[in-house]
Amino acid sequence: VWVTAGTRVFAVALDGTSILNGAGCDVAGTPASTPAVIDGVAPEVAFVASSGGRVWSVKASAVADGCGTFSPLVDPYVAGPAVDSAGRVLAVSASATPEAFLRQFTYDGAFAQAWGPVRLGEQLLSQPSVSATDACWIAADDFGTRSLLETSAAGASGVSIDLAGANASAAAVLSDGDLVLSVGSYLRRFSSTGIARWTPAAPQLGGVGLAPLVLDDGVATTFLVPTRSGTVHLVATDGTVVWSGTLATGQALGEGNIHTPAGSAFSRAYFTSADGKLHQVIVDGALDTAAPWPKAWHDPRNTGNAATGF
Repeated sequence: VWVTAGTRVFAVALDGTSILNGAGCDVAGTPASTPAVIDGVAPEVAFVASSGGRVWSVKASAVADGCGTFSPLVDPYVAGPAVDSAGRVLAVSASATPEAFLRQFTYDGAFAQAWGPVRLGEQLLSQPSVSATDACWIAADDFGTRSLLETSAAGASGVSIDLAGANASAAAVLSDGDLVLSVGSYLRRFSSTGIARWTPAAPQLGGVGLAPLVLDDGVATTFLVPTRSGTVHLVATDGTVVWSGTLATGQALGEGNIHTPAGSAFSRAYFTSADGKLHQVIVDGALDTAAPWPKAWHDPRNTGNAATGF
């Protein structure tokens, strides 16, 4: 279990009895998001993008508190990291201008900048999501024009989807390449070329939405969406609301996570709320493993890694 506290990153044993990397690695700044984890290496390695202006590798090892190598110094990081299917690391830095820039690094024990910086806009709105082609999708605001922006695996700017001036969550990427995200108080679905699938925009969530969880029950795909108003909604692929419920009246919920017991047809979705409570919702099916990026931070462990299994 990877935990951040202050400027330190800790690798905690699964049974909670010990910290595996000594006193924790000090990454010289506040982590921009949850660590992204490399799959299948021992000791396990996590990437952390720091407000100190570097991306760090941290090992689940007591040697030097697990601190590994770090990228060249740039402006503070404000989003990421995310890891694509080829193991390349993506993170967003921000200058004082203000401007937000996407950067990509390769990692072979040391960081090398593959490309970047790619300008996204004046202000970042969401964490990165990665498609099946390793394109990175991020919502950003450029002097009032808010868009969902595609950057290819080669660093080229691609499709720009207008978000009509609203705030936006991270996008879930579906198996057909479509993108589903909360835009203000609406859940929106777009093709990878920017075509709106639901016209007019639907459904109305009654509060500012967060990133959806993409669910599959073996028959149909649905989207489970929390809001900043304390509600949660299950939405069908045509944009209609299947059901809605209130978990914490007037209290902002956090991004959701999900657990499916082995052999069960049901899953338990979990949401924190601003009043300090953890909520559980029983839902049909499980996270859609056919989707390349079915939730914020990719998978139930929140590895932020497109190559990680479910």
